[in-house]
Amino acid sequence: MFLVQTQSTFSHPFRIIFNSVKKNKIQEGKNKSFDKLFAIKLIMIIPLIIFCMGLTFPIVSPEMNGKIIITNVLSSTYSIVCHQSKQSLVYFNNYPTLVCARCLGIYFGALLLLVITMIKSFKTNVALRPLFILSAPLMIDAFAVRLGLYSYSKTIAFITGLLFGAIVLFYILETIESSFYNKRNEKYGI
Repeated sequence: MFLVQTQSTFSHPFRIIFNSVKKNKIQEGKNKSFDKLFAIKLIMIIPLIIFCMGLTFPIVSPEMNGKIIITNVLSSTYSIVCHQSKQSLVYFNNYPTLVCARCLGIYFGALLLLVITMIKSFKTNVALRPLFILSAPLMIDAFAVRLGLYSYSKTIAFITGLLFGAIVLFYILETIESSFYNKRNEKYGI
């Protein structure tokens, strides 16, 4: 019994040092993962800002609106991601956006969430229930309009798009973040 206690007292300082080094490595790994995640968010936000600026190009640059080449190029570029139906476009001072209200909400919802997550980090356990709950209004609205249950509302389409864009980007960021932490955990044996 005495021999076991003696060995335990000799190994105890080494165990403390080992645990301290391990904790430092884990913290180092967290910092590197955070830096990588922040860099990815930065890489994502720049094109998203440019994309959202392009959506509103006719509004923010009305003097360029008469330039047929620029308008046609931008309009055809955004037609890839949106139907651009005239009655669904959002107008400011008689200038339309290049996408419908729902798509505008989706892209601005993603941009808004990305800006918020760059300012404040959220740590959650992600389940699929919030994805379904926040996607349901968009799907219900789109189907109800298509079935003729009620007429298209730009406000409702924008709000449902905003919710959908934010929650989809949240899941994309959560997937990226968990992949970083899983790699870190494998590297440091956590």
